[in-house]
Amino acid sequence: PAGTPAGSAMHVAGSFNGWNPGDSATRLARQVDGSYSVTLPVWVRGPIEFKLTLGSWERGEVDAAGGDRANRTHVVPASGADTITVEVAGWRRGQR
Repeated sequence: PAGTPAGSAMHVAGSFNGWNPGDSATRLARQVDGSYSVTLPVWVRGPIEFKLTLGSWERGEVDAAGGDRANRTHVVPASGADTITVEVAGWRRGQR
């Protein structure tokens, strides 16, 4: 979203990585079109919950009103590739 600090490292934290907000294995890579992507380990299958962060819970995603964002949910298929698209409304500003 607007206001994302330049050069920020975006991560996905979820039920598949112990909810680690700064996990280097789940750091998103910026794409040419300005979007970000990450490839999760092949063993991540079935229902998952997750949130995006800028490396810590103090800089986690928030909803459009600036409040806590509910966990995102998704079911990763049992085999093959899967793609989902999400948008972040905003980031927590250092308070938890």
